[in-house]
Amino acid sequence: MNTSNKSRVALDSLVILQKKQNKGAISLVSIAQELNVSVSYLELIFRSLREAGLVAASRGPGGGYKLSTPAEEITPQGVCLLFDAESDEPVVNAPLSPESAPVHALADRMKLVKQAFLSQITVKSLASQGAMV
Repeated sequence: MNTSNKSRVALDSLVILQKKQNKGAISLVSIAQELNVSVSYLELIFRSLREAGLVAASRGPGGGYKLSTPAEEITPQGVCLLFDAESDEPVVNAPLSPESAPVHALADRMKLVKQAFLSQITVKSLASQGAMV
């Protein structure tokens, strides 16, 4: 499981929404300024977040985005899976054994450790720690 820039920006955006949840809907312009990314880049990310049911949008004055899934139910692992297809991995015709391909075996073990770690963290815990991903 790779962690792309889109995943990191998506997670940082979700943390911002969690931290500012009491201020109402947050505009993409505000998030873009805080993260120093373009609004058009955030629009692509938020389209996926909206389709996944993680955020909801409102239009008009005071419009913007809010979390539509509780922050304690959103994990970095889920967000990474949403954005990071593992298409960059080579196609292997036959399973590789740890003896014949120790680096592949190590990479597989590292992937499992990373997935387990990311599944134990939530957007709510990230926001309460004051950490940006």
